[in-house]
Amino acid sequence: MEDHPALEARKKSFENHLIVERGMSRTTARMRSAIVRQHLRVWKTLNPTKEQIQRAKEQFVLDGYHRDYVGNICLAFKDYGRFIGTDLAVKPPSPEKTRVPRFLTEQEVQSILFVIDSIRDRALFYVMAYTGLRVAELCSLKRDDVSFDRKQIVVQLGKGGKSAEVPIAQAALDALSGFLRAGLRPEGPEWLFPGPTGEKLSTQRLRVLCRAYGRKAGVQKVVSPHMFRHALATNLLSKGCPLPFVQRQLRHSRIETTMRYLHLSDAALRENYERFLPNY
Repeated sequence: MEDHPALEARKKSFENHLIVERGMSRTTARMRSAIVRQHLRVWKTLNPTKEQIQRAKEQFVLDGYHRDYVGNICLAFKDYGRFIGTDLAVKPPSPEKTRVPRFLTEQEVQSILFVIDSIRDRALFYVMAYTGLRVAELCSLKRDDVSFDRKQIVVQLGKGGKSAEVPIAQAALDALSGFLRAGLRPEGPEWLFPGPTGEKLSTQRLRVLCRAYGRKAGVQKVVSPHMFRHALATNLLSKGCPLPFVQRQLRHSRIETTMRYLHLSDAALRENYERFLPNY
């Protein structure tokens, strides 16, 4: 339903309804209508069900998305339900108690990478582990987004044509080079990690792979793609990487988001205290 005229017309009509009938600011109305359009495009319908929204809410929470973000989705569809005369009200997730994000230790990431015998999946997981890309960003990578010479990946940020350059480790580039040289990637598709018939790798398929390889490695956690993003931030900070560099790597708009990963062990704190201690 991508770029379907009916979808764009519905989005504009809903946005106007929020401004005129509900008294919302243009900024809020634009944000909520954009949220609704994004999901309607994926679901290929103008009339979603309450069950679809509930499943989406649960999946976002399980994948580690901020509960305020998931709550905005619930509120947007509650308003959309009123607009089309259907009950789409789903209770937003309860505020999360202040706690560190779920993440994988360095040893757990190593064990997962070790058990992957598929050349394609090995390259996929190395890129995920060493870049901290979001799930949709990883699945949307194209072959031309990778620069082996500059050791970076270009990540496309939405429809506005904006992009970000993300550094990538040599180990990930080596795994990726091995995959490309093996000739296992179907000819024609632009996607870096296409599916069996050349289609774009789905986020759901990536989640399945994470759980499967996590079990195979004996990791006592339900592994999700977002946990690799958390792991990169945590492990970088525990080794003394400055907070602003981690913020830029993960492309957090607010430094407070990156600060959630400052849950270092006492040993790491002591090590870095001694390392950076001034000599008065």
